[in-house]
Amino acid sequence: IVNTSVYGYPSEHAAIAWAAVGVLTYLFGAQATYNVNGELLTAQQIADQVGFSRKVLGAAIQPDLDGGKIIGQLVS
Repeated sequence: IVNTSVYGYPSEHAAIAWAAVGVLTYLFGAQATYNVNGELLTAQQIADQVGFSRKVLGAAIQPDLDGGKIIGQLVS
């Protein structure tokens, strides 16, 4: 794993997750829920969990996730 405290790039995982939020919200509304391992979550909660998992793994830092979120929102 690369030392992410030195390098920073917008997170592709976050960008894709937040682009999906835009599409799902457009199609089904912001309050629609999705079953994830028996737990009902909104698209926004799922996208947040994608980013959190990248931080836990040490694969991204918060600015990477913020950049990915902005890109994903702009794309959708």
